[in-house]
Amino acid sequence: MKNTVTTATIAIDYSRIKRDIYAESACIALMSPESGRPEILNGDHDILLTLYIENAIAEFTANFCAFIDNAELDIERTGDIVKLPFLIPKSSKIAAQVIRKLTEQIIASKVLSICYETRPETAEALEERHSEYRSRLLIALK
Repeated sequence: MKNTVTTATIAIDYSRIKRDIYAESACIALMSPESGRPEILNGDHDILLTLYIENAIAEFTANFCAFIDNAELDIERTGDIVKLPFLIPKSSKIAAQVIRKLTEQIIASKVLSICYETRPETAEALEERHSEYRSRLLIALK
């Protein structure tokens, strides 16, 4: 049988995800009416964000299990890095950097939707973005 997939280990960086979360949080606050402006997420929220990122990574690996080499999977991080072994169909033209970026966007948007769940309109928009990123990655991996 011909091998139809290749394995690529993608380094998911917690610090990059947090940077994106901080930036998006600042944008949300900036675009909110002054009277109801939410707190900007920052390093003071590091422990909570790390927990949410870990949970989002676990959810991601469950949702994308068909594209993860579960025999090689270890979601324990080394420093700020967790390595995900992707199974990429040889017919796919997606670059590893694009997989990494989309994966980090999926994780960041999931964390943000949780952080803003008390603001339903914002959480809904973030959840829609999360679904769009997931769809893009699924399409690219097929």
